Amino acid sequence: MDMQQALNFLKQHQPMPDDEIASGDLFKNYYEAMIFFQENYNEECVPLFLNSFGSFSGLGVYQLVEDVINKYPAEVVIPHLIDAIINGTDPIKAWCSQIAVNFPDERLIES
Repeated sequence: MDMQQALNFLKQHQPMPDDEIASGDLFKNYYEAMIFFQENYNEECVPLFLNSFGSFSGLGVYQLVEDVINKYPAEVVIPHLIDAIINGTDPIKAWCSQIAVNFPDERLIES
């Protein structure tokens, strides 16, 4: 997977489908995009990952998104976290609230 493929995949899955209706191949591609952005810095992936959470656990992959997001500086992540927590679906709000613990900032309190 290259940069454009990884970005396009994430853009097409905002959010990912619920675990019970998604295929294993879909989550395999999600995992590949996640690995790509762990190794290749691109701030464009931050809001895409933060708004990608579907219901449930993403077959165990959603827990690993935090590893990608933690590679980015707070000034990049926090505005997108705030937006996702305020405007996202319930699963997005839940997952992003967990990720927010790694970015202690007063701006997150209100959201």
